[in-house]
Amino acid sequence: MRRFAVLAALTFSIPVAFSLSLSVGVMKANPISAFLMLLGQEGDPITQAVVWGIRLPRTLMALIAGSALALAGAALQGALRNPLVSPFTLGVSSGASFGAALAIVLGIELAGVGPYLITINAFIFALIALAVVMVLAKLKGMTSESVILAGIAMMYLFSALVTLLEYIAGEWQLRTLVYWLMGDLALANWRRVTLALPALIAYIPLLKYAWDLNALIMGEEVAKSLGTEPGRTRLICAMLSSLIVAIVVCATGPIGFICLV
Repeated sequence: MRRFAVLAALTFSIPVAFSLSLSVGVMKANPISAFLMLLGQEGDPITQAVVWGIRLPRTLMALIAGSALALAGAALQGALRNPLVSPFTLGVSSGASFGAALAIVLGIELAGVGPYLITINAFIFALIALAVVMVLAKLKGMTSESVILAGIAMMYLFSALVTLLEYIAGEWQLRTLVYWLMGDLALANWRRVTLALPALIAYIPLLKYAWDLNALIMGEEVAKSLGTEPGRTRLICAMLSSLIVAIVVCATGPIGFICLV
């Protein structure tokens, strides 16, 4: 009952926080009025433009990024039986940061042009980092220790490469790179929201492995006796979690702490 009460309270808090975020800013707006504007109610045209064009994309991006990162963190911690693990520990964030740094500093692009240059570069290198971690872990039998150690190795490798690019970057390039690496929602718009939305699709396959994750928490031997394949479950959950983070990082920059929480 206590858990149900907490979940109910948190669920109820979502529309409250949603309305408050639409009303907070330089241009003040009543939370109820701001929420009614989304339902088609008439209001001040300037306030409507601010709510629809600036605040609503940021609020939706916060909801998408927060829920997606929380989902990825929970799945990976369950698969590896370690509360300190997150997809960022697997080097996904560092790989995405390196891909963005290559585009900003050296102009190297693997695919995409224009406004999608940094985003696509970040996504590709996030998947490269994931692939290397999975190969290294597979060579050691896909144990939780091998996945974590391979991820930490990739994280430090890409972090060192990003530091090298920061060293050789020009003043404007360095400013752009540091701003992207900070990770925030200030640049959220409808294009970025659309880009981040597919991250939530991974909820469907991860839900299929919910009972396998519950079995893994009790230990590998118990999980095997219940019909769960620990190595396969870890591989799929790690891949899906890293894909979620790669998509979110491309839209918002690296925001890592939510995965641990």
